[in-house]
Amino acid sequence: MINVSSVSFRYVDQWVLRDISFDVTKGEFLGVIGPNGSGKTTLLKSLNRILVPQEGDVLVGGVNVKEIKRRELARVVGMVPQEAPMVFPFTVLELVLMGRAPYLKGLSFEGEKDCEIARRAMEMTDTLQFSKRVVGALSGGEKQRVLIARAIAQEPDVMLLDEPTSFLDIKHQIEIYDLIKGLSLGNGLTIVGVSHDINMAAQYCDRIILLSNGRVYKVGTPEEVITWENIEGVYGCIVLVDKNPVTGKPRITPVSKDIERVWSGS
Repeated sequence: MINVSSVSFRYVDQWVLRDISFDVTKGEFLGVIGPNGSGKTTLLKSLNRILVPQEGDVLVGGVNVKEIKRRELARVVGMVPQEAPMVFPFTVLELVLMGRAPYLKGLSFEGEKDCEIARRAMEMTDTLQFSKRVVGALSGGEKQRVLIARAIAQEPDVMLLDEPTSFLDIKHQIEIYDLIKGLSLGNGLTIVGVSHDINMAAQYCDRIILLSNGRVYKVGTPEEVITWENIEGVYGCIVLVDKNPVTGKPRITPVSKDIERVWSGS
């Protein structure tokens, strides 16, 4: 579904991504992890042509995104940003209905079908109760769920998520990841999600890309990527990696400097 070939991107003279290559199959949930400044968000924006790489190509459905009109691309790729400042006092329903914009012609308004799709998206994200509220009055977690609802209302083939649960409590983190995974498994939606929560990525992602200084350090299954050697090599900190007793997926536990000194005998 997605093919990234030798992609490099720079802001002015500083390369943020260098020679990135990977594929994502239809219905796969690919996680992207790495330290701050490793290029995660830049990579995500390159997949959606928000940023255009100076080198390499991004293909979605076999077509180079440079050749797809913006409206057509929005029907194929949905984006959930880490945050979206609201300048105007839109209601939740109005914001979610914006996900239907790629399907409207000219200056036409949303029809009954569009409203029903938006309603289902809000039900799926537990935001229907907020439909008449102004988005700016919501908490950070509530707003994030509304942004996910807007992306679902687009009915895309690919969904890109930048820290989708960064403002959510544990209950809603699980609900959102369950929802995203369900869309991947049940609807064949292809997911690429950036996350700082390595344990959540390990539990839900089919494969993971570990970025370091703008390059792919490791790509593979959670078991192949989340090892203490890889985490220490990229993040520069000591962690314990064992198996989640319920799922068997890799689980990391950070080790404080004090404990590290005791272990080392210093």
